[in-house]
This record gives sequence, C-alpha cells and structure tokens, in this order.
Amino acid sequence: MRILLTGISGFFGAAIARELRARGHRVFGMRRRMQGAAPDDFFGDFFDRKTLAPIIRDLAPDAFIHAAWSGVPLSTRDYLSQYANVMASVALADLALDAGAQTMIGIGTQAEYGLPSAPVSEEAPTHPVTHYGNA
Repeated sequence: MRILLTGISGFFGAAIARELRARGHRVFGMRRRMQGAAPDDFFGDFFDRKTLAPIIRDLAPDAFIHAAWSGVPLSTRDYLSQYANVMASVALADLALDAGAQTMIGIGTQAEYGLPSAPVSEEAPTHPVTHYGNA
C-alpha cells in the first residue's frame, strides 16, 4: 500500500512509519525538516497547497495518515493558527482524496476531551475547548 504520512518526524509519525515500512508498505513522509529522512520522504509545508498538489498527485497514495499539527504548545496556541491548521488539514485530505486515497486516519491528542479533572477513556464524552480539539 502507498501511504502519505504527515508528521513523520514527530513521535507518533516516526513510530507509524517504522511499523508500516516493516510491514512492507511504501510510506511517503512529508517533513518540515529533512534531517533523518528516508528515501521516500519529501519536504513539505502542509499550509502550501499549491506546491503540494502536484507532489501528492504524483505519489498517488492509497491512504493518508495525518499526524502533523502546528501551534499546539501553550506558548504558541491561538485560535487563528488552530483554525488555519484545520483548514490546511481539510485541504490536504482533499488533495489525497483527489490523488486516489481511499482511507484517511487523523491522529491527535486528548484535546477533544477538553480540560478534564480526571483520567478519560475513549468512551468519555467530548468537550473540546479549542479548534485543535474540535478537529
């Protein structure tokens, strides 16, 4: 399977790429930094739809795994950057779909649960307080 993966240099993205490659899948990792890149990785800014469109079209992924986000740390968190992230994520999903992807997986944190005062499970009701949590 041909898989487009954002966030490949992050904790989750790197682990996902290792596992998928070990299982024989071809992973195309979109990176903001090329340090440690694999041969199928490429530089990309997920806000730059114009540049990414032909790259993603040529990769023709079967699946899209989105594990990248910007502006999440509290020091840089603001609603406008989070909104821009949501819109860029939707644009990336559209590009992957247009290129033939049949599956999309989005990976995030616990932000969809808001600011819980106790541990939560996946069955807990969601109460996002940011655009990141809503995404």
